[in-house]
Amino acid sequence: MDNIREKILETLNQHNSLNLEDKTYEDIVENLLQYHEELTFQNEELRASYRALEIIQRKYEVLFDKAPMMYVYLDDQFVILEYNQLCEKYMHTIKKGKKLQDMIHPESQDTLYFHMRKLEKTDVGLVDQVMLPVGGHKRYYKLISHPLVLDGKRYYQCAFADITDEIIQKKRIEYMSFHDTLTGLYNRRFFNDELDRLDQRRHLPLAIIMADVNGLKLMNDTFGHALGDQLLRAAGKFIKEHFREDEVVARYGGDEFAVILNKVDKSTVEKILNRLQSQESTLKVNGIHMSIAFGAAVKEREDEPILDILKLSEDRMYQKKLLMNENYHQNVIKGILSTLHEKHPREEQHVKRVREHIIGFTSFLDYDHSQRIAYETAGLVHDIGKIAIDYAVLELPRRLTAFEYDIIKKHVDVGYRVLKSCGTFSEVQDIVLSHHERYDGLGYPRGIAGDDIPLGARILNLCDSYDAMISERPYKKAMPPDEAIAEIRRCTYTQFDPKLAEQFIRYIKSTY
Repeated sequence: MDNIREKILETLNQHNSLNLEDKTYEDIVENLLQYHEELTFQNEELRASYRALEIIQRKYEVLFDKAPMMYVYLDDQFVILEYNQLCEKYMHTIKKGKKLQDMIHPESQDTLYFHMRKLEKTDVGLVDQVMLPVGGHKRYYKLISHPLVLDGKRYYQCAFADITDEIIQKKRIEYMSFHDTLTGLYNRRFFNDELDRLDQRRHLPLAIIMADVNGLKLMNDTFGHALGDQLLRAAGKFIKEHFREDEVVARYGGDEFAVILNKVDKSTVEKILNRLQSQESTLKVNGIHMSIAFGAAVKEREDEPILDILKLSEDRMYQKKLLMNENYHQNVIKGILSTLHEKHPREEQHVKRVREHIIGFTSFLDYDHSQRIAYETAGLVHDIGKIAIDYAVLELPRRLTAFEYDIIKKHVDVGYRVLKSCGTFSEVQDIVLSHHERYDGLGYPRGIAGDDIPLGARILNLCDSYDAMISERPYKKAMPPDEAIAEIRRCTYTQFDPKLAEQFIRYIKSTY
């Protein structure tokens, strides 16, 4: 400070002509020193403020560039002035001087246009949803825009938040709420909503077509629910293919489907039904023909309750189903056997021989006609459950392991369920279920013994076992009839009914 004082005095002495009025040099020095102190303090404050501004600017730059969303600053013509690093990553063609609309997906151009027009007329923020082309795909973004006025000039700040995952999840939930997850068709909720919406005069005549898949339970029981699901998907696809994309085709319930058609008359609906019914015979699942029963009704007057039309279409469908079911199950049985024998020709020959043995043996025993027919039928279908057994296991060229044998044993349960679901094989189904039971109770699947085993099953066991012994298999040679008879005699009281076994031996010897 003393150095400063001396310099000031030296300067004043060099200017004697100064009009200092009544102030002494010392007064002037003191005043100047005060000014100096104030200026020094202000300068330090300015430097501190400058350093604080630098820190704020660096923080802002970091926040701007490292922000988890894209930021763009635009002039009043929506030309890009500034943008952050994330923009460079996702807006590959972004450049200062370009227009914002150049960055937006074509499908969102209209949205952006109206967004900008509204932004020009407001002082508050706006939010819209737009799409951007990113990596060859379109992604969804929330566009948040705010107007700024600086030095009398208008600018815009735009932020883009990626909401693609949120939109996809929302669409998935929305899709699932109106669609059947198995078939991809509309579900019953959507069908009912659309039926209410279309139940207006301007949509008349309004038609409802109902469809019911025949044999779903049979498929589930025979092949499992996975194949039953395959049947439903095939049926849904078949029905959907016969209608336009904008027409409502829905899975109405378990094995039922429903269609709504507006502005169609009865003759048109009849043609549609004829076309569907004529082509459904081409449907095949796992080699087995499937069928669908259809019924329809048309609302022609406004005063007709739509639920009555729905009920009428269902009634007509069920009437058709009853008529079809008279022959359908028998046709399915034939279809399953045909498929089984196509895959395993040796099984077909085995079944034929077993049937011949049963005919001969029951005639030898002089059973009545109805008994012989039941037992003969059991012989034809006794291995029908093998349709559900893996082909590789059935055709193994060696003796089965314990695990493989357990798989084979399932065929009696499957065969029983198939026949039971048909409703016309009540006597035969019990024979099929029990034809691997043993007289000593060590058979399968239930382990029943003696006379608890149905008579037809005990007869079938003998005929089936005898043919297996005298027939050549990949893992064994054919046994001569005398050796097979000796084996049957050896297994009486264990595997075979002793009385029936002796009668069967006499029958076989009578055929020599």
